[in-house]
Amino acid sequence: MKLVKVVIRQCETLRALDADEYLGTRIGYCPSKIEHIVVSGRRIHIFRKNCEDCVLAKLMKTTHVIGLPVIRKDETIHFIVRETRRAMKILKEHEQDILKMEEVDYREVYLTLRQKEALRLLANGEASNISRLARKLGISKPAALKLVKNSIRKLASRYS
Repeated sequence: MKLVKVVIRQCETLRALDADEYLGTRIGYCPSKIEHIVVSGRRIHIFRKNCEDCVLAKLMKTTHVIGLPVIRKDETIHFIVRETRRAMKILKEHEQDILKMEEVDYREVYLTLRQKEALRLLANGEASNISRLARKLGISKPAALKLVKNSIRKLASRYS
């Protein structure tokens, strides 16, 4: 599976919200509306807009976006898209809005079953440190540390 990391400019609407953090996007009750959920100041705003001309909205409606889009302070939005014919056609139609596109290997984005298990054990408190995690998984401490570091690196690259 091929993936593409895309960077686009924020639309005027999102810039006007002066969002500090982007919590997510979802398709509203009406298929032509997209909802942006942002934190601005100390308040959470759900902003609904008809986004027929937005590349992100089109890709979200066709379920090509993986994970959550990330809004940065430099007024750009970063997200990862599955490289399909339909997604590439949408990106081609909106190439004037795209600042950067680069291919990403799926192994850099998706967690393996072992990585998911390690993070689950740590999150649930079943393994409170690396030594206990290593014992639970039946691996050495250096291997457990490497497993956790790689898992966190993948998550950080997806959401940063």
